[in-house]
Formats: sequence, C-alpha cells, structure tokens
Amino acid sequence: MTENTINKIVSSAVIIGMAFSVAACSKEDDNRPETSLTTSSTSTTMITIETVPETTLFVFREPIEENDQEVTWQETELQSELPKYVKINSDYLRVRKGPGTEYDQVAALTKNMLVIVVAKTQNNWYKLDSGYYVSGEYLSDTKI
Repeated sequence: MTENTINKIVSSAVIIGMAFSVAACSKEDDNRPETSLTTSSTSTTMITIETVPETTLFVFREPIEENDQEVTWQETELQSELPKYVKINSDYLRVRKGPGTEYDQVAALTKNMLVIVVAKTQNNWYKLDSGYYVSGEYLSDTKI
C-alpha cells in the first residue's frame, strides 16, 4: 500500500469513530435504570444502575459484610450518632476492621463523603455505624 492509501484508511476510520461518538452523545436520556452494554457485534449484556446513599461502604461494588474483627481495644460510645465528613487531600480514605493501620482495609471513602460515627477510640479513630473504623484525623464536622 502507498502512504496515500494508508492516510485515507486512517482518516476514514477517524471520521467513522467521530460520527459514532456524535451519535452517542446526541441520544436523549430516558432515565431508565437498565442500560444495554454491547460486548460484541452479536451479544448484548444488560446491566442495572442503582442509586446508592453516600453512607454505604462498598468493596468491589458489593455491600460489605458485618465486621468480624474481635474488639481488643477500648472505645467510648457517643451519646448520639454524629455526622462527619471525610476531609482528605488524597484520592480516598481507607476504612478498616479496627482502629489502626495494621487492620485490614475493607472499603474506601472519598472527599466530602458523609459518614455516621457511633464511637471513638483512645487513639482518635472513629467507629462508623457500619461497625468499621476510620482515622479521626481525616474527619470534619463540615464539608470542605
């Protein structure tokens, strides 16, 4: 093939790709929870998109199970549940099975995410209403 032929093929492919992109962007949003995802030219897979409250913690997009970590530390229950916001400068805050970095991570929270705390440990970690822990250093009473 000549260089001119190759350029024509590449240009045609780019134009076709752009046409598909424009067509996809102009599709009206019908707000249906189910969406078709084409995996090949002969099969379609249905996926369901769900709205999830901010306080739900996830591991691999599934709700996390009850914390099975044996409590070997002291914690003080709060008089009432308190809302706190995640204040971090990184991508996420690790949620752990116990009040320290030596405990397994079970989920992650993002900046300004709302959590409910129910207890505080002596080393400034908070127990979430889910039964898991985050460092108090990264929680705030207000959104940032």
